[in-house]
Amino acid sequence: MPSALETTLDDARPFLLNLVEEAGAIVMRYFRRPVETLHKVGADIVTTADHESERHVADAIRSRFPDHAIYAEEGSVGADDSPFRWAIDPLDGTVNYASGVPLFAVAISLMHEGEPVLGAILDPTRSDLYFAERGRGATCNGQPLHVSATADLFNSLVYVSAFGFRRPNLVAPLSRTMERLGPRTRNLVNLGSAGISWAYVAAGYLDLELSFAVDPYTGPAGILLVREAGGRATDLQGNEWRPGMGQVVTSNGRVHDEALELLRD
Repeated sequence: MPSALETTLDDARPFLLNLVEEAGAIVMRYFRRPVETLHKVGADIVTTADHESERHVADAIRSRFPDHAIYAEEGSVGADDSPFRWAIDPLDGTVNYASGVPLFAVAISLMHEGEPVLGAILDPTRSDLYFAERGRGATCNGQPLHVSATADLFNSLVYVSAFGFRRPNLVAPLSRTMERLGPRTRNLVNLGSAGISWAYVAAGYLDLELSFAVDPYTGPAGILLVREAGGRATDLQGNEWRPGMGQVVTSNGRVHDEALELLRD
């Protein structure tokens, strides 16, 4: 007899894939059109598209899974207490989005007892749907994903989140990190979307990713993608990443220890 988890996954898998596409269509409806933009914290902003996308996703989850909890960036909630919890980032990369830069995503994941079991990240401008299920691998548009084969940091393309420069407590560690990593890598990049960066590590486009302030709404989906594509995700001390951790290093696994040693030194 199937377990409660297996039964839920069978129902949630196609539901999630369809739902993230619907949210992506809402986001694209407003892209490069006049939308109301409000400032949140630091450089972070929110738009009409964020709110409408989240409202659609949260309403659909509450209708289909009324006993599931919801953790969403703009505040939507579900059941008070449940072993199942949905994490929603209705528009990851809003600064890019509001500026007309076609690099942003919708990220939705399902967690069971605190661990991500399903995750989807949609890049709606390229119609790329990244999907992962715990223990069953990661795909993009149905094709298997695998991390890169880059064997050393010197030849690595590395993502470093630069939003920390707008957060006083992160300016010094972020500056030191970039000073150490920069000369020892092929290049440092900031794509403006953590979800896209994790998807790109899973796809093998990036070799290493470093975030000092993990987005708890996008993180579960992104880190599940990396792990299911054969990569690693830890904190700066090398402990396996778990939801709630503030920092994460994700990589193809081959350059991980070298990067941690450099960052710890």
